[in-house]
Amino acid sequence: MSLPHSLPVARLSILLITILTATIALAEESAVRDSARVEIEPAATIAAEATAVPGSAWGALSATAAEEEKKKRVKKKEPRKKNDRGGNAEEEDEDESCVDSCIGGFIASIFASSSEPESTFQPEESPHPYQPTPAPAAEVAGEPEADEPEPERVVVPADFSLVLDLSWWKSGPSEVSEEYKGGGGRFGVSAYFIPSENFEVGVDIGVAAAQGRPLYDYETSTRLESPQISHLWMIDSGLRFGMIHTFSQKGPFLRWGLGPRVYWVKENATLEVYELPSMIRLEDTKDALEAWRLGGDLSVSMLWDTNSSVLVGFSMRLFVVPWESSFTHSLTLDHIGKKSLVGFNLGLAIHFNGF
Repeated sequence: MSLPHSLPVARLSILLITILTATIALAEESAVRDSARVEIEPAATIAAEATAVPGSAWGALSATAAEEEKKKRVKKKEPRKKNDRGGNAEEEDEDESCVDSCIGGFIASIFASSSEPESTFQPEESPHPYQPTPAPAAEVAGEPEADEPEPERVVVPADFSLVLDLSWWKSGPSEVSEEYKGGGGRFGVSAYFIPSENFEVGVDIGVAAAQGRPLYDYETSTRLESPQISHLWMIDSGLRFGMIHTFSQKGPFLRWGLGPRVYWVKENATLEVYELPSMIRLEDTKDALEAWRLGGDLSVSMLWDTNSSVLVGFSMRLFVVPWESSFTHSLTLDHIGKKSLVGFNLGLAIHFNGF
């Protein structure tokens, strides 16, 4: 049974009293044994001549000592008590060991009850839900990681692509070139297919126009017609067969193709009409001619990559349109005879790769 914590002074007092009492008891017992021995030894020397009493452990004893010895022997038949000092040395040692064990147990119980038993239960540490991944050595040291080199861009012409062509054009022969010396503009749209390797097939259509100042008048026996401003229109469409060549992984790309084309050609002008020979001005009129012709062209372009799906470059085109004049209109194209209508284009090409 443990005492409450509120009485530490009382426990300490009891402990001190117990230790003091045990110490005094042991001291008295040792003193009694020593005094008995001192008294017995002279008595044994003096009573050398006396009659020894049988059964005496100390030799010859006096009559009084013999009687006391008999009394002690009678008492041995009775149950012995723990505080009986008449026992032998082995019994005394057993008594002393019993007293020591009792005192030690009492002291241990006091100290054991003075403090609460410490709990031996240790809760298990739960693993941390997040275990951070150790940083690479380069990051711990503060050194930036080296960026991996990006793979070199490789541009390959797609199986299908769309090309826009914006160009300036000029046409001949000399009579047409002199009248339309400023040239004109053309807009073309082309679709290219690559059926195998570098071989290309293209389909396109283009519209061209130019404005000129006529240099000649046209007269008959009764009237004179003087064109003032003329216009030349041309629409062409057809097929091209050619190749596309790659000079490096990023270009440039060389494309060329030629093929047959159908041309619709029209020329018109505003005429001032005069009566001959008086040169009286009559009403103004307009004159126009148009014709369908089968011709052909050759197209060449050079393209460069723009880090996207668009290639940009320049284009050049040569065309030829067979012609035959009727000499019935007051227009330049009707007075060139059988000279072919020829010309060239220079412009900008925008290639949408894989459009």
